[in-house]
Parts: sequence; structure tokens; C-alpha cells
Amino acid sequence: MINVPRKRILGFIRKGDAHLYCSFNPQWTQNPELFYWSEDLFEDSNYIIESEDLSPNTEAMVGAISKFVYSKNINTVISKYGRHDFKSYEQLFRFYDENRIERIVSSDLIYRAHKKSFKNITSKILKESVSPHKIYCVISKRIPLKISAIKKAIQNLKQNGQINKIVEQYK
Repeated sequence: MINVPRKRILGFIRKGDAHLYCSFNPQWTQNPELFYWSEDLFEDSNYIIESEDLSPNTEAMVGAISKFVYSKNINTVISKYGRHDFKSYEQLFRFYDENRIERIVSSDLIYRAHKKSFKNITSKILKESVSPHKIYCVISKRIPLKISAIKKAIQNLKQNGQINKIVEQYK
């Protein structure tokens, strides 16, 4: 396993320095044809979360991850309140827990994993911002194994429930 910043993962996979990453979607890259893709593994959603005690008309900005491109639903809400970029989820959630930002964008899986550590916040989801998407493995075309064997192994993990067991650990 290689510890790589998320924004550099595709470069590593394209060059063959990493072989696969199972938390991606072909729609999130400009050139999905440069990679192999698994079947979808599970569905996740991005949405905007805000402090439960925040008034709906409060013009608090939305915390987001720098350089991430979000769905139309999320961008509509961001355009209403403004966007404040953070370099990592750790920083975003720390600011949110410290009440230094009142709204944030997150995926459901990442939010559920982080919310267990919140000390000061009770949250609600802005329903108009919910944007579901499927998660796939992105696979290097330079992988030194047969792509059919890799895809079959991933398919078996999904069919026997192992992918769901992994996802459930973060909820």
C-alpha cells in the first residue's frame, strides 16, 4: 500500500506506480479511458451538512475540499452561501467540530466515519443538496496481472458481501 495524497492518485495509477484504488468514479476524471474500471462496488452520496442549531437564512459559507468539483445540487447551495476551501477532510472536520465553519460538503461514508469523533456538533443534512453516486475501483492499464482476473476477484468480493462488510465498518 502506498500513502498518496488523493489528488495525486490517478497520476500514480496512470504511470503504473500504483495499481488500483477502490474509491473513485469515472465521472470524476477527464479521461476515464486511460484506466480500467471495476463494476460498481456500492453507492455513496455527497451532501451538505450544517449545524442543527443554524438558522436556515444564515449566510454561513460552505466548507469544501480544495479543487473538488461537486454536483449541480451541491453547487446550487454553495452559490447561495459561498465556498471556503480546505486542503483535507481532517482540516474540514476539525473546523466544523470547533464551530469555525457551520456548513460542510462530505460524502456519506466519510461523514459517518468522522462524526463519531465530534465533540460539539449535532448536524442535519440539507436534503436539496443530496447527490448520489456509485463507487468503483480505478485500475492501472500497466497492472502486471490479467485485468480479467482482477475484475473477477473484485466481483467475487462484492458478491460474497465482503465489500459491504468493509463499508459498514465506516458507518
